[in-house]
Amino acid sequence: MEDNSERVRIRRRGFINILIGFFGGLFALCSLYPVLSYLWPYKGASSGTGEFSLPLDDVPQNGYKVVNYKEDKVILIRLGNRVIALSAICPHLGCLVKYREEGFIQCPCHDGRFDFSGNVIAGPPPRPLVSYPVRIAQDKIVLGG
Repeated sequence: MEDNSERVRIRRRGFINILIGFFGGLFALCSLYPVLSYLWPYKGASSGTGEFSLPLDDVPQNGYKVVNYKEDKVILIRLGNRVIALSAICPHLGCLVKYREEGFIQCPCHDGRFDFSGNVIAGPPPRPLVSYPVRIAQDKIVLGG
């Protein structure tokens, strides 16, 4: 006759081994993911090289929109029939800049200010915003090219 306490102990040990295996595998996957992401970076649809376009109506008149382009965030500012494309990343500490209707671009972190050419007009940013070529073609804003 088999001892019941020995049988229960084996089931407990088996259950604990399954749990250790599960969490060990989960830990290995979580550890491996950043390494694989570094070795094979994601190429999203909105990044990469070449042109990027969006409907003209996506950017409000006298307003702005931030889009992803070439591994950067770009602020598109629409003023009348003119569109301006500048990097939306402040060169001071990397905060996202915002368009101000008062006629400048502002970094909200330390009140850095830029003109519509990307030049620093006030605050601590050490260099201008990167400018991107942009044009309007057939009711679309075409960035890059």
